[in-house]
Amino acid sequence: MAGDSIVAVTSETNKFLLLVRIATGEIVKAVPTGQNGSHMVGVTRDGTRGWTGNIGSNKERHRIADKDAGPQGIVFTPDGKYALLSLSTMGRVAIIGVMGRKQVGQLMAGETPDGVAYTAKVFGMK
Repeated sequence: MAGDSIVAVTSETNKFLLLVRIATGEIVKAVPTGQNGSHMVGVTRDGTRGWTGNIGSNKERHRIADKDAGPQGIVFTPDGKYALLSLSTMGRVAIIGVMGRKQVGQLMAGETPDGVAYTAKVFGMK
């Protein structure tokens, strides 16, 4: 999380997003997701938002992806305007407008996309 030594961690079994202080292991905050299999977490650069992909419930906390899409990895763009969410059963990555919490597009990703990372540069391409 920006400006602090805190990490966001999902707890699939307990259905929580945990904020943990690295130096001490102290759980600073436990945020209930209310969903099965809160599998991965994405956090904005400024640390003000954190979203989870809940693969066990097959949805995000506020239904963003298609039903049965297999939501998994989430990453936010540096400006925090968009989130990229892998849809493992669809072979796609959803582009989500953060403010409206609506899909604004999709990218083909190949079979069973899982984790997602954002970079302004494409590896191996000029």
